[in-house]
Amino acid sequence: MQEALAKPYHKPSDLHGSYLRRFYRAMGGKVALLLQNTPVTPNHVTLASFFLGLLALPFVVWGVFPFHLIAAGLLFLSMILDKADGSLARLKGTSSALGTWLDSTTDYLGIFLFFLMVGAHFHYVQDKPIYWFFVFLGFGGYNISKLMYIYFKRYFGKDADAVVEEEKEKHPLRSSFHVNEIFVNNIFFLFLLIGRLDWLLWFMAGYGLLFSAGIYGVLTYKAVRKNRTHSPEEGMYSKF
Repeated sequence: MQEALAKPYHKPSDLHGSYLRRFYRAMGGKVALLLQNTPVTPNHVTLASFFLGLLALPFVVWGVFPFHLIAAGLLFLSMILDKADGSLARLKGTSSALGTWLDSTTDYLGIFLFFLMVGAHFHYVQDKPIYWFFVFLGFGGYNISKLMYIYFKRYFGKDADAVVEEEKEKHPLRSSFHVNEIFVNNIFFLFLLIGRLDWLLWFMAGYGLLFSAGIYGVLTYKAVRKNRTHSPEEGMYSKF
């Protein structure tokens, strides 16, 4: 796996990423190599990944276990393509702000829609509207941890990057300070495979909130250790 990722069309950070990130990046790299000499663009791959995720949504709502297996298969293919678009952009030398924007926003929208469809499954198929509460907690925990990480990067800049790299060096499982899309998508994939969407919501609600609380403590501790003063230019835009 390490050798497969030591290619110029992969991100250097993937060498120290989580095991799941390494796996999907390696698989996506193989897809990118197949598409390198075709008219297919990275943005086409991004949209194809999103479309596969959308195709999985009705199978999530219908709620019959074989349909959940189909949804899991579509989600797995979507996750591979999600890592192929960046590799293809680097292979073709066409990396762009638009591509990064599409990749990030479609990932986020896809996760939101998956949570929404799981809630719809319990509301309309199983007649258990109480599960919307767990949808709210699960998606809320994901968002809170993500926002904390964004603000930490914003206020501590290069020091925040140093903290992240330090944690990556310690262990690949510490490759992110937030509940990232790879983790969430694989949790969906796992619980779709075993046909327990109720466990999925309970897990994401509990893990998302506990992770957010824990990571706030970690980031605050790191912030104290990495504390710095604003430059005059930065101070003009600071809230403090």
